[in-house]
Amino acid sequence: MKMPKLLSQTAQYLKTKAIDPIASYFKQGLDTHKLSQSVAAGMVIGTIPVIGVSSVMATLVGLRYRMFTALIMLITYIIYPLQMLLILPYMKLGSYLVGAETESVNVTAIFSKLFKHPLSSLAEFGFLILGGLIAWAVLSVPVYFASYYSTSYLCKVKR
Repeated sequence: MKMPKLLSQTAQYLKTKAIDPIASYFKQGLDTHKLSQSVAAGMVIGTIPVIGVSSVMATLVGLRYRMFTALIMLITYIIYPLQMLLILPYMKLGSYLVGAETESVNVTAIFSKLFKHPLSSLAEFGFLILGGLIAWAVLSVPVYFASYYSTSYLCKVKR
């Protein structure tokens, strides 16, 4: 398979599965404030450094604050690779914030121990996970507002 054909197929797949569903929300004439809140919430929730929590959290936040839950979930699914990339930096920053050992931050070792011995490794890596969550919470505030205002601006420009 040639590379340009693969790139065009990938672009078409992304357009069909990610861009078109998001654009459909904006074309429906829905409330700009709720759309912007939903996109910002999806950006923040989608980068939480604990795997498997984002779907439940997106549903609860969407229902509690009457946002577009499907849009929040779609955003979290789209930025899932970013979540994987940010786990280590969140843990390193968090270990610095809580004063845990930074030399023990090795993603491969953490995941292998978590899968082999889940309960005992939670005790061992609890401070790293907690530190990662603290770092995420600190950084989620500017990410939320940047996402909210940029999405709000784009909604107003497109109308």
